[in-house]
Amino acid sequence: KGGVAEHSRIAFPTSQTARKLYTCTGTCTNGSTLSATAFDTSNAAITPAILGAYTTYPVATIQTPLGSTTATANGTSFPFSNGDSVTISGATPTLYDGTFTIFGATASSFQYTLPSTPSGNTGTATATNHGLNTSDFVDVTGATPAAYNVSDAAIIKIDANTFTYGLSAAAGTSSSGQTVFGKKLVQTLTAAGITATATLPSHGYSASNQITISGVTNDPVFNGTFTITSATTNTFTYSLISPSTLAGTTARATSAGHGFSSGQSVTIAGATPSAYNGTYTITVLDASTFTYALSSGQSVSATGAITASSTVTNNVTSITHPTSGSATTQSTATVTTGSAHGFAAGDTVTIANAAQSAYNGTFTVSSVVNPTQFRFISAAVQTALTPATVASGQTSITVSKTTTRNVTALNPAVTATGTILSSRRISPISITVQTNATGQILAGRKSDPDAAQRDNIINWVRGQDNKQDENSNSSTTDIRASVHGDVLHSRPAVVNYNRSGANGSNTGDNDVFVYYGTNDGVFRAVQGGGIPTTANPTPPSNSGSEAWGFVASEFFGRLKRLRDNDPPIGAVSPGVPRDYFFDGPIGAYTLDVNGDRKLLVSDGDKVRLFLGMRRGGRVIYALDVSDPANPVFMWKRGCPNLTDNVGCDSGFEELGQTWSEPRVGFLRAFSNPVLIFGGGYDPAVEDFQPCLITSMPPDASSPGGAATSVTAQTGGSVTFTSSGSCTFAGTSSTTVNRSMGRGVFIVDATNGNLLFRFGADGAANLRVPDMQYAIPADVVILNRDGDNTRALPGVESIQPRLKGFVDRIYAADTGGQVWRLDVDPAVTSLWAATKLAAISGTALSDKRKFLFPPDVVASSDVNGNFDAVLIGSGDREHPFDATVTNRYYMFKDRKFTDVDPANVSPIAPITEADLFDSTNDCLQDVTLCPPGSAQLLAAQSNLLSSKGWMLTLGSGEKSVGSSITVAGTTFFGTNQPSATAGGANCGSNLGIARVYEINFQDATAVNELNATSGLSGGDRWTQIAGGGFPPSPDLYIPTICSGATCTERQTVGFGPKFVDPGSLKFEARIRTYWFRKVE
Repeated sequence: KGGVAEHSRIAFPTSQTARKLYTCTGTCTNGSTLSATAFDTSNAAITPAILGAYTTYPVATIQTPLGSTTATANGTSFPFSNGDSVTISGATPTLYDGTFTIFGATASSFQYTLPSTPSGNTGTATATNHGLNTSDFVDVTGATPAAYNVSDAAIIKIDANTFTYGLSAAAGTSSSGQTVFGKKLVQTLTAAGITATATLPSHGYSASNQITISGVTNDPVFNGTFTITSATTNTFTYSLISPSTLAGTTARATSAGHGFSSGQSVTIAGATPSAYNGTYTITVLDASTFTYALSSGQSVSATGAITASSTVTNNVTSITHPTSGSATTQSTATVTTGSAHGFAAGDTVTIANAAQSAYNGTFTVSSVVNPTQFRFISAAVQTALTPATVASGQTSITVSKTTTRNVTALNPAVTATGTILSSRRISPISITVQTNATGQILAGRKSDPDAAQRDNIINWVRGQDNKQDENSNSSTTDIRASVHGDVLHSRPAVVNYNRSGANGSNTGDNDVFVYYGTNDGVFRAVQGGGIPTTANPTPPSNSGSEAWGFVASEFFGRLKRLRDNDPPIGAVSPGVPRDYFFDGPIGAYTLDVNGDRKLLVSDGDKVRLFLGMRRGGRVIYALDVSDPANPVFMWKRGCPNLTDNVGCDSGFEELGQTWSEPRVGFLRAFSNPVLIFGGGYDPAVEDFQPCLITSMPPDASSPGGAATSVTAQTGGSVTFTSSGSCTFAGTSSTTVNRSMGRGVFIVDATNGNLLFRFGADGAANLRVPDMQYAIPADVVILNRDGDNTRALPGVESIQPRLKGFVDRIYAADTGGQVWRLDVDPAVTSLWAATKLAAISGTALSDKRKFLFPPDVVASSDVNGNFDAVLIGSGDREHPFDATVTNRYYMFKDRKFTDVDPANVSPIAPITEADLFDSTNDCLQDVTLCPPGSAQLLAAQSNLLSSKGWMLTLGSGEKSVGSSITVAGTTFFGTNQPSATAGGANCGSNLGIARVYEINFQDATAVNELNATSGLSGGDRWTQIAGGGFPPSPDLYIPTICSGATCTERQTVGFGPKFVDPGSLKFEARIRTYWFRKVE
């Protein structure tokens, strides 16, 4: 119950002084034991200033004369003097907040200069239940003074009855005579027939409200003043004067109680125009309506006696009938299905593919035995063989049922375009000029330490409930319920020390430690299994308990906000995102010196961890955890600040947020083990919403035309649509240059020294001009030439399992490029960098990103050997975006031999023009390309001559993890935003999550996944219930025992979902670099 958090709550219920939390401050240096620098109140190096703990004083009011920038703060007892630097917080508007040099100081007031003129240009409007939200707009007309009159002015919501907006000029008195219309940006506006449906989250409207729609540019019939006919929280409908004349490629069918489900194949018949007729995959909107995609646009509604029918087919596992008894008894067949059939007595079903013709045909269900058995009566089966057998050439006997429903309305679903606004008059309303700041305002000097607050912050991080009394028991010293932060992106590193196990035995499997980071500032070591003894062979009670935690000094300045929740996440004006901490990857290195399968300090064994921070920072920490109870600080490298290079370690100025896992390996050029990782994430350019980007111009200095800057709309108001686009108003154009993450780092794992860097800048050891995009993805390191028999330099060379050199690296970047780095020579001047692929285009829809590493598989065809490099594009950081069209790719790297990189002739990067498009599945779907057809032969020829293939994903769908290929099947996960993906009243809409299983050589389906006969494109993926981001897949080889017989079986896991990859014959295999046994 409660996992590690509950163990902590049980272990430290009233006092947390015994909890082992460490940091690295003051005298802590390379080789220091972390326990020597505890994260507790006794550590004088953790100063109030570092934690932001300073004395504050309440401010009653802040007043500013109209048109002035001089603010006067009033209180009761200020200790400030003229010239002091004072920090103001908690004021509304936030213009008053900040750090200022004060003047006019007295015991009860002081003054400071604001960065701009406030108040007189801001109107405060009061209206009961005004219904507006921050970033909505108002039109004000007829007001006196005229300064109150505005058009499309963005508002800030104060509460349900108050909002503010910017005046057109300074005003000295309150307004009178005004007419005010509140306006909202409509996300989507569609129509079927004369019913228009607007999507507008939390619109606040009700049925019978009168609203005005404006801004539709493609059909004016949508514009005008209407009465709302129905409303939900996020949508409302109204009736058009006449149907829209727009053509729609989606049909909306009305059929009461149709009983269909999304993804089902339904046949439409009897409609005029005939373009509505055919067999389609439908999307269900509700119990009475569904939609499907038309092959051509239609502008008129369908007429006629329209029907919708669907046939559901199930596999039959057996058909039997009695061989004695009455004729009726012997004529009664019992059918068993492979899964629940869903039939009822009286249903008409069709059975096919039985070898005995008596079982084939259309029958009436006479009774239902259970969910997987039913009976029918037919005199023909009395003498038929029992049980039935499958007809020659067929895979199974099938039973199917066709359901037909009448369609009462069939209309084209059309979409209005433009910057669409919905407006409603707000009345009565009063408006005054705002001249004062409000809120719970505090003022203080950061130079005035608050020792008590400092201690409270430290103790709160240690678990003390000294802020909010989370368990409501009036105690401020017991443990808080939230003692364990969220584990968001950190993937635990698990090490089995096996210190009590015999040589080669599994008796020490309870000596497991789990290492991971959390977003409460703590990196944790957890005893996953305790050490058993002969007297007590069961795991001790400390299994699952926190052994120790580590708080990095880079996080100190964020801990106060975490405790105070001020400013809160998402606070308006300006928006404040959450803080992150140890949220990144963990690289692990283990060395068992004598090969006894135990990790013991006394044997000289080593266990080392290399910690990334992801959005938490631009630093990599190295810890020696050879003794899991006594961690040692090895080194750290990077930059202490998220946004600038002040204080960066020399050579690491280009390091971005540390997203890329530090991979451990050996290189001929260096004696010690090395870490290899991507340059990281560049949030300044990568965090722009794709739909707000207006330009990514190619840079003339880049040979490949890389975009070294991004121009996007910022500020103003933005409304995101369910289709993944967005509309904005009041924004301004901002251009940001790429500044970090552009390259691949190689550092000495033992001391953190920078050994080599690939990058675009002149300081890089190997300058690669087109390496202009961040590389946040993990890199792939290979021992491609299989030199696993070579001796390695250094103390590790005595270990047979450590032999082998990394000779190739693959790295993928946010510009849609895949790099191949050849690093085999012992002389680094002979190393080479080759752009293997570049698949991002100039159009914004083609600005594809790679945030996860490729999978590399050795393969061959009639043209020779190649390495298949498999990777999917997708911006996981913007899951709702549908601006970019994403794809999954396989690139053929035919430069596979271990050659001298200096002699490799330059190759042109693979582009999409070089790839076979596998999307339509001509290679497999006989309905598209019949066997032996010219189309199929052409497709097979094109695949063979191409430099790989690509598979286009759905609208808004994106790859959200890495890939793995097992037994010839490539597995990867995607997420697609969807307005109808679920959640309802009990959960969030997390989009559509899919797991793909495809043949790595041609992207065809491998397994029957959609419950229909025959493999087709629809069998490439299955959907995961609940949606969200499928975890990156992993290969597991569990041991399955039946009695004394045990076998190993490979399986691929996506978090809780496991898939059997099957098996292939063994062909040539290569070593993809590793050097340790992973428990």
